[in-house]
Amino acid sequence: MEALGQRYGIEDFSVPTLCLRGMPIVGSALESPFFDTYDVPASMTLTELLATAPVGRQATIRRVEFMAGKASHCQAEAIYEKTMREVSQGSMGGPFSHEELVERHGNHYNVIPSFGLEQGVNERNEPKFRRIDDHSAGFTNLAAHRKQKIAMSMVDYLAVMIKGLYHKTRSKLVIGTEDMRGAYRQIPLVDSQTAISITAIYNPKLGKAQLYEMYGQPFGAGHSVPNFYRVAEWVSRTIGRGFRMMLDHFFDDYYYVERPGSSKVGMFCLQQAFKLLGFELDEDKSQPPSEVTHVLGVAFNTQALIEERILRVEPKPLRVRNFVATVDAILHRNHLPSSVAASLLGKFGFLCSTLFGKLGRFCTGALRERQYAQGNPDDITPILQLSLQLMKHVVTVAPHRCCHLQSRGPPAILYTDASDVPGRDPRYGLGGVLITQSPSFSLEYFSCHAPPELVSQWLPKENHMTPLETLAAPVALHTWSAKLANTQLIHFIDNNSAASNLVKGYSNKSDTTPLIGDYWLTAAEHGIDIYIDRVESKSNLADGPGRFLLTTLDAWPHKRVQPCFPNPSVSPAFYLTGFGAAPPLVQSQ
Repeated sequence: MEALGQRYGIEDFSVPTLCLRGMPIVGSALESPFFDTYDVPASMTLTELLATAPVGRQATIRRVEFMAGKASHCQAEAIYEKTMREVSQGSMGGPFSHEELVERHGNHYNVIPSFGLEQGVNERNEPKFRRIDDHSAGFTNLAAHRKQKIAMSMVDYLAVMIKGLYHKTRSKLVIGTEDMRGAYRQIPLVDSQTAISITAIYNPKLGKAQLYEMYGQPFGAGHSVPNFYRVAEWVSRTIGRGFRMMLDHFFDDYYYVERPGSSKVGMFCLQQAFKLLGFELDEDKSQPPSEVTHVLGVAFNTQALIEERILRVEPKPLRVRNFVATVDAILHRNHLPSSVAASLLGKFGFLCSTLFGKLGRFCTGALRERQYAQGNPDDITPILQLSLQLMKHVVTVAPHRCCHLQSRGPPAILYTDASDVPGRDPRYGLGGVLITQSPSFSLEYFSCHAPPELVSQWLPKENHMTPLETLAAPVALHTWSAKLANTQLIHFIDNNSAASNLVKGYSNKSDTTPLIGDYWLTAAEHGIDIYIDRVESKSNLADGPGRFLLTTLDAWPHKRVQPCFPNPSVSPAFYLTGFGAAPPLVQSQ
């Protein structure tokens, strides 16, 4: 590894040594030139962690046994069998009694609770389970000083890889994947920290929790994420540069794009390179290069690249079914701890990356709050229940992505603006200007006031500029939905907050969130590909209409149109904050 790192100029020189010595999960995180600076201090010292460990051990064990009792016997058996496989493979050791652990590590060993997470079913329609080691409840994450953040690859990266190679070669393309087996466990935990990662696993045969040593990076420890990712990134860069492959990865999932004629050679080189480096791939998850390939639960279809210049991206149907089943199980158990909320958000984010635009993020605020909640709450509140139902709705009804690899003509240009002038009647103004260039130039606009009954439901404040500026956006899409259907659109806004919220697809303000949700749901319904950017107020053509000043458009031929407002009674987005009637949300199958 050291020789290859020097040959191909791999920026992180420490990885080969760390693969031998192990990496820590508490204290200051190791730093890598692969990642960006992002400092999050620890909220507990290692001394405090060790001092409190003896006090909390029995409570942790009772917690594991309690959670196992709430789960199915099938889940408990599956999690226990997974643990036994790890023990047989050498990445875990045990079980050990309290006396044995005291003899091995002293009286201050720390116990981590583990629990099972049902992940739907596999291709054989058999239930899938993952074991989560809760290092937040075990306090090791509190004693971890985060130093960096990772710019992770996403589904979009693969789409860009396909687009880039297509424009370079103008040929058919295929995609292949490889997956590391037990990925985190292939990266060792530093020996000195085995004592703080003693893991409690429920044994259904004995009806009690047992204690095991962990020798690999634990799935659930905050530092394990950068620890594993730097090794995975090192491998990706080495193989990519060594064989000049169009290769990337998300954690342990590696994917590559090749022309059909060289794809089998690429697959052989990738597999043999992993073997040479000493890392194990999962043969059952290997996908030979194909025009239809599932990557991270996403179906990439390159069959129409040549004839139609289109890349189709859609969620794997099994992934959708498993997500819905997971949400149903959470609602049924009325149990959502922070670690499960984080896992669910990750799955939902991946599914949304296969859907149109920024769909879905508007309904995740309550889950993000639960993810970072203090005190480990796990009950399902009414807003959490609604958010989970909306997430099911989005992944079931939202359209898939269709990436065009050639120009579809000049895009339409939209400007929106708003005003809030106390003492003016009407006080709240909205404006929009649409310029289309095909088949001929046209300019249309609307100028109107915001309904007082809607504004009255917003959060009380001195002015409502951000929600007003945001409201103008979905009003514009509803107004011109017929003209904008299946087109590309450049949307200019002069309000920083409104523009950034629309780009992100969500807001932390409850009055703005449903407006953003309705904007993206409308764009998806009509197939409008949108690019959003900020424009200075003096360059915003909607500035005048937004303030009821219409002379600013006299320099061009223009047409005034009647605005069309979102209908809260039928929009699932508005129901998030109690506006309107309940949407026809998806029920479990």
